[in-house]
Amino acid sequence: MKKIVGIIGAVSLAASIMAACGIEYPEGVDQEFYEGAQAIFDELDKDVAEGEPSDRQDKQNYNLFNQVEPATSTQEQEIVKALNAMFAEETAIQQDINHPLDRYLNARQTYAHYMNKDLPEFTFTEED
Repeated sequence: MKKIVGIIGAVSLAASIMAACGIEYPEGVDQEFYEGAQAIFDELDKDVAEGEPSDRQDKQNYNLFNQVEPATSTQEQEIVKALNAMFAEETAIQQDINHPLDRYLNARQTYAHYMNKDLPEFTFTEED
């Protein structure tokens, strides 16, 4: 529960900072939705890069995000679809089912498109 509250608090802080800096959000995407989606994306992408499955709290945070910040525009709905696809492919990547990395990367690119973001190239994190 602390992690969920922490992410929501971090999202609120990040949204305040971005608003103060005058950062533009994609058309049709609410500021709070944008920040929440980005926090979910960052955690999911980190887990996939590290070769670790998302834990139960990550999935609970995503479910909470969908309840607290439901997608209300077509743009937001497309972002949710991309995140859903990324979560689905993450599971398949962990199980090495039919080499789903291409599908994950396509969903990642779709997310970036609808969030109007330039994402760094995806690379797996090397283990120590």
